[in-house]
Amino acid sequence: MIIERAQAIDESPVPIEKIKIVALMVLWSHDAEIDHLIFEELITDDNDRLCH
Repeated sequence: MIIERAQAIDESPVPIEKIKIVALMVLWSHDAEIDHLIFEELITDDNDRLCH
């Protein structure tokens, strides 16, 4: 379902930030429990991360 929704976006390639939003929307629409680490990964901006 996530892939199907991402393909509906009129961008090629679809930015990872938008795919993360789509994933959250799909999970929330199914009232799925989201593990804390997965939730954090989906909402964290990749540009704010520091490489170690």
